[in-house]
Amino acid sequence: MVRILLCIVFVCSLGFAKGKTSFRAEPPTENGVPISPTVFYEKSPSALTADVSVVIMSGSVDDPVDKVGLSNFVGEMVLRGTKKRSRQKFQTELERIGGTLSAIVTSDTIRFNGGVIKENFPKFMELLEDALLNPAFSEKDFAELKTEILNDIVHVKNSNNRLGGLAARREIFRGTPLERPVIEKYIVTGK
Repeated sequence: MVRILLCIVFVCSLGFAKGKTSFRAEPPTENGVPISPTVFYEKSPSALTADVSVVIMSGSVDDPVDKVGLSNFVGEMVLRGTKKRSRQKFQTELERIGGTLSAIVTSDTIRFNGGVIKENFPKFMELLEDALLNPAFSEKDFAELKTEILNDIVHVKNSNNRLGGLAARREIFRGTPLERPVIEKYIVTGK
């Protein structure tokens, strides 16, 4: 993918900013282009939960022409277990701490959104880090997701509204990466 820039956005209620109510760390740049994640943080002492969004500034428009849907596929596979935790174990641990995690793929981003009660934030971050840095990408999960997506495609072919929207998109954005469909499926785990 051409524009992979990882932008981690933390909006949580834990006090990492030493008493400040908000914080933004500027990333180092090379020729004006950020070379590391940008971290945003906002403290809210009254909040009972911590919310986290990890935004990858690359989406379906960056999929290779012959691999439409690749961003969506990767986004969903990330939530299907890690090298240390099976899918079931990952989801069980997430549920045990009262957390949720979802993957949302759009034309220009892949977002991983999650939340947890603030007392369990460190464990949540451990699970999130494991999912993002050590995804399992098992053959079994790959085959299952492939079947799910093929079934979704069949469902779309039976939906006149969806087909009309795809036809309009193709006509309006002809000749641009936006003419390709975004498989907008929200995967949520936990809670």
